[in-house]
Amino acid sequence: MSSDKQNPYAAPSATDGEHLDSRQSALARLRGPSLSLLVLGLAWGGIGAVGCSATLAMVLWLYVTNPEHAAWAIRSMGTRDPLLMLLMLPSLAVAYGAWCMRRGVRYRWAVTAAVLAAIPFLGPCVCLGLPLGIWSLVILRQADVRSAFSS
Repeated sequence: MSSDKQNPYAAPSATDGEHLDSRQSALARLRGPSLSLLVLGLAWGGIGAVGCSATLAMVLWLYVTNPEHAAWAIRSMGTRDPLLMLLMLPSLAVAYGAWCMRRGVRYRWAVTAAVLAAIPFLGPCVCLGLPLGIWSLVILRQADVRSAFSS
């Protein structure tokens, strides 16, 4: 094989004259935080959805097999499931905002997702959401990143 042939699978080099434009380079800095928030929001929202579905399935199963135990199960749930549902919704909003951040559209949704993730006990997983939300906000507040969303 000749050495002057180029590998079509090789990454383009800087000498090829192909440079990222300013929008792509600004949005490239958001890849890490947006992917992290997307995975975190989907995972936390999924856990909430599975928890609510499992509780509903348990209550329905108890209602079919033993109706008096179903009433007890509904009373014993109390505020746990509505609270789980309330915690699931911001997680899904974080996932949607992270998706918008990743694509470079809807700047307000992206900022909202970062803020929701950074609020303890409202966003998904406090120990991960807080630093990821702050990281996202720091990058989102840069002028070139903000202008990349508007273009």
